[in-house]
Amino acid sequence: RRCVQETGINAEYMGIQAQSEMLGKFGKMASIYGRCFSSGRPFKVLGLQQVAIGNLTKDSLQKFWGDVMGLHKVHSFKSEKENVDEDVFEMGKGLGKVEVDLMAPLNPDKAPKVHIPPLNHIGLWIDDLPKCVEYLTSKGIKTVGGIRKGASGFDITFVHPKSSCGILLELVQAPKDVIEDFNKIQLPSILIETLAYFLSLIHISEPTRRYAISYAVFCLKKKKMQ
Repeated sequence: RRCVQETGINAEYMGIQAQSEMLGKFGKMASIYGRCFSSGRPFKVLGLQQVAIGNLTKDSLQKFWGDVMGLHKVHSFKSEKENVDEDVFEMGKGLGKVEVDLMAPLNPDKAPKVHIPPLNHIGLWIDDLPKCVEYLTSKGIKTVGGIRKGASGFDITFVHPKSSCGILLELVQAPKDVIEDFNKIQLPSILIETLAYFLSLIHISEPTRRYAISYAVFCLKKKKMQ
């Protein structure tokens, strides 16, 4: 309703003049559509970035995910601070590309114990990580360790399991190409839904409109009279 009011189109009475102005109002409707259905959050979750799996040794993980499942290894990562020896595998491409991080502890007796639980954590692409962290903090969500570089070179942070229903959640700053791919997918859906809205107002195939006839029917009648 707010979208209709802001564009100035009366959905109950669609006269010829309003129909002729429709194309001019189309661009305005596209921008208003986003405002009408915006969540108000200063960030977007763009997709799944990684699944991190732990074990006491990487050998069994590599055999299953590499040799059996056919995922390819991209690089390795070690961190004494995070007590992790990690191999990064990948599957898919584009927005569907997901890392599978195979982790073993450098010292199984030290924390963090990256092999417990075996399905250690998941990672999400975020379009604006600093704004996301600021927003989460304002909502009382606990993040861990601040923003820093992760194993694949992206800025990351973690949401504490106590704030995310028992799951360790990694938030990853999406690079420019991931954000662009996401926007390419999102824009057409907005335009299609907006176009569908306008077409629903025209009712070209409805000659028995209660008030004003459609522009197409008007033209046909005019031609017949001539």
